[in-house]
Formats: sequence, C-alpha cells, structure tokens
Amino acid sequence: MIGECEVQTDKCIAKQPAAITAVWGTPGRKQINVCRSCLDEMVRSGDWEIEGARIAKHVDIVVYDENKNVTLVLEVKKRPAHEPNIEDLAKRVRRNLLAHCAIPRSKFFIVAFYPSPFFLWSGEYLSEDAPPDFSFDVQQEIDSLLPKSSGMNEMRRYEYAIKEWVSALINRRTQTEKSNWLYQSGLLDAISGGNVFADVEWRPYPSVKA
Repeated sequence: MIGECEVQTDKCIAKQPAAITAVWGTPGRKQINVCRSCLDEMVRSGDWEIEGARIAKHVDIVVYDENKNVTLVLEVKKRPAHEPNIEDLAKRVRRNLLAHCAIPRSKFFIVAFYPSPFFLWSGEYLSEDAPPDFSFDVQQEIDSLLPKSSGMNEMRRYEYAIKEWVSALINRRTQTEKSNWLYQSGLLDAISGGNVFADVEWRPYPSVKA
C-alpha cells in the first residue's frame, strides 16, 4: 500500500507517501505502517523481532581472508541513550541477523556500538543466543580516525572510522594490536593479509574495490 512510514529511521524511504507495509506490534496488536528500509533497520537493530521476516543481506563491514573466505563481520549500531543492558542488546542484534540469514556465518563477529563498547564472538557455529566472548572499548582510537567531512552523517563517519581501524589491524599499524583480547581470540592472526570492505550486499568475495 502507499502511505507515510510511521517509524522514519535515518534510512527511511517513505517520509513522503511511498510503498509501505503493515506490521502489528504488542501489546494489543497495534498496526504500524512501515517502509521496507525501516522494517529492515528495526529488525537489524534488535528493536523488533518478526518471525519469518526477510531482511536485506547487507553487511556494514566484512573482512575476507587470503583465500577469499569471510573471516570477520561487523555490525555497526548507534548506542541507545537509555539501554539498561547493552550486552543483551548486542545479543539480540546478533540473534536477529543470524535468524533472518542477513549475514554470512563467520568465525568472528563484532557488534560495534557508537561510541562504545564493542562485543566480539569467536566461533563460526555458536548458537544464536551465545553470549559474546569479549567486550572492549576502542573509542579513543576510533575517534582519531573519524573523517572531518561534513558531507557524511554521523553513522557513515563512524562506519568509515571502523573500517580504517580494521584495515590498521590487518596491516598491524595500530595500538589495538597490543590488546590481550585480540591475541586470546585469535582475531589478529585470522585477518592478517585479508581485505576489508564496507557497506556491501552480502555475497561471495565482491568484485568491487575496497
């Protein structure tokens, strides 16, 4: 149907009348009219859980190893102002993405909240409800990589900075490589010599340049 999206995230495509769909929230099965992009974003963010929903196979940041296998996937999220348990939210984000097959299975997965913290899972076949293996804060280093361009919104600037941070890890030119969690998880060795891409549709090794 055609109408205005009632959710209107930053990625909304129906702030003016456009194609929308209806979902029903709880309690009371309240109808919510939402565009496709906002529905996708609400599920990816962990705010909504919709059984059987199909969401875009989009990856914020992905690292392929030297054999062109997916090694690390990062999902970048703005930290909500009022979230009592940020680790539980990270778990919901991961569970939703895996349940809806929105990301590839990878040995390492990170939920990166802006401005902090980051949560890391290590293990390709962990259950969807598995807790993170590590949490860490690299805000100071990420902040130093933020581009000055005013032509990018806040989250795009942050995604760019995280991609640069991952690239620095791959090339071992960052202070983060001295962190204990990085060695204990095995992440540093796993991504060595790899290639990092940002904001791509999930597919086998992409032909686009990083």
